[in-house]
Amino acid sequence: MKTFRHLLCLLSVVFLVPCTAALAAEGDTIVVLNEDFSAFTEGSESSPTTTDISGYTGKLRTELTGWSGSRVYEAGGCLKIGDSGYLQTANTDMTSNGGNLRISFRAKALDATGGGIQLLLNSSYSVTTTVYLDNGEWTDVVVMVGGGTATGYLRIKPYLIASGMLIDDLKIETSQAFIGVPEATQPTVVSDEAFTATWKVVSGATSYLLDVYTKNGDVKEYLLKDESVDKPASSYATTQSKQVTGLQAGKKYFFTVRAKRNQYVSDYSNEIQVVKVISNIDAPVATDATDVSATGFTAHWNEVAIAEGYEVTLYRRQVLQNDSTVDVLYDDFGGFTDGTLNSPSYPSASALDNYTSQPGWTGLSVALAAASGYFGMSPYSGSGYICTPALDLSKNEGKYKVTMKAASYYYGTFKDDSVKIYFYDGDSAPADSATIYLSGDFSDYTVECSKGAAESYVYIEYAGTNKFYMDEFAVSQELKAGDVYTSRMETFPAGNATELKFDVPLSNTIGYAYTVAAYAPTVKGSSYTGYYVDNIYSSSSNEIIVSYSEPTGIGVITGEKSGDNVWYTLSGMRLNGEPTIKGIYIYNGKKVLVK
Repeated sequence: MKTFRHLLCLLSVVFLVPCTAALAAEGDTIVVLNEDFSAFTEGSESSPTTTDISGYTGKLRTELTGWSGSRVYEAGGCLKIGDSGYLQTANTDMTSNGGNLRISFRAKALDATGGGIQLLLNSSYSVTTTVYLDNGEWTDVVVMVGGGTATGYLRIKPYLIASGMLIDDLKIETSQAFIGVPEATQPTVVSDEAFTATWKVVSGATSYLLDVYTKNGDVKEYLLKDESVDKPASSYATTQSKQVTGLQAGKKYFFTVRAKRNQYVSDYSNEIQVVKVISNIDAPVATDATDVSATGFTAHWNEVAIAEGYEVTLYRRQVLQNDSTVDVLYDDFGGFTDGTLNSPSYPSASALDNYTSQPGWTGLSVALAAASGYFGMSPYSGSGYICTPALDLSKNEGKYKVTMKAASYYYGTFKDDSVKIYFYDGDSAPADSATIYLSGDFSDYTVECSKGAAESYVYIEYAGTNKFYMDEFAVSQELKAGDVYTSRMETFPAGNATELKFDVPLSNTIGYAYTVAAYAPTVKGSSYTGYYVDNIYSSSSNEIIVSYSEPTGIGVITGEKSGDNVWYTLSGMRLNGEPTIKGIYIYNGKKVLVK
């Protein structure tokens, strides 16, 4: 499983949200630019125009002299910037007050999952900062930067927002009190006793204030508070750092930093959690369940030394009473409620469990697309993929079918197209493959495979230029009476405990199994993409099978009468009725003998 899943890992991104600076007096504030886009009245927020107004003779340049852009549209008093587009202000003198700037605007991502906005000051090739929006609502953005020049300009670009963004009320101001907020970076060398705190320098800063602390609930307990650190000796330095010692093993440390210029101090940087770099973590050893009854059981496992928490994956095991065609996986994608075929939503690959009926689906985030009741792909370039959860398809000699309704769609027209299906059995190379040729409206398509294994995946790859959608997706097998049909239910967080209680029904034909994975935080990324903290997971533990058999023998009632029509057994079971009459009674489906 680890080998195959490694192929599906996606690059994570560090989310940095700039904060408003804590300012001294702003009496020297100068407004460099103030634009509310009120001249752009065509269209609306919900339905922007479809004509790009950023061309040389377009409305953007005629209304706002010196401005430029790409894929810019009117949106009823604000502007839409489309995916891969940008909006750029005219060249403006931004040198007042040392070129210290406050950039503010309102923004709205047109994807419900939000996205990023890149701000580029003075150079279209250097990103000054990236702001991340958590959702698709209007958000007030305020960013402090330095480095304003005599012919400065600001370029604004959507980043990871497939549907683009709306922008309104853009203002650029200068003041001596405006100081850029430092960006703290993740340490990559950490010991139990020390680490090096590092951050990006801020233009115009003369020193920095460093805080290092642990947390007791919401209370910070400081190792360093407002520790003064000089600016770098070299004017070409892009980072500054300080060695921090005196840590206590086993404690979690955090740090923030502020920039200072004379009496003015910036807001706090992003908070960094100091984490050791680990490359692997041992799998837990799952142990037998306890408290097994008709209504549930408690799962157990052994502690892993460096684990910060555990996740338990639960599987349902059903003994088939008759020969049956079983849907090992089925999803009508009814969990996707946003978007249309023409204007899909773009779900995050990390949030698919919120939409699918069975957890564990994966996909290429920048290629995923969904319309209400449909799931699919709309890759910008190259190809995209969607992959099912792990499935046990080892029965019936590994024979199984994949069925789906599918179509290729492009702005009101169904297109002839194709999609590739790969069948994986847990190895890094596919065990088999097939091609589905799409034609016309949504139709039923079936492919078969005879190489199912205990850990199988169905991988759907689309490399076309249209939008591929699928519905009523099923993976099915022909099973025999007596076969055990296993389906993955859900992965449950257990925190740092080593047991977890499950309230589930068990019977002679319904049982369960569970596996456990441990996790711990580590530092991921690279010097190119940036470093960030994320959990590293162990492989799954051994599997524990939980079964329960209802009593079918005859129990004997003994003991004295207690109350009208109630007799007690030695096990504490009660029988209501006429216990003075000898014979066999049925109580909650169990046979009991009165004598």
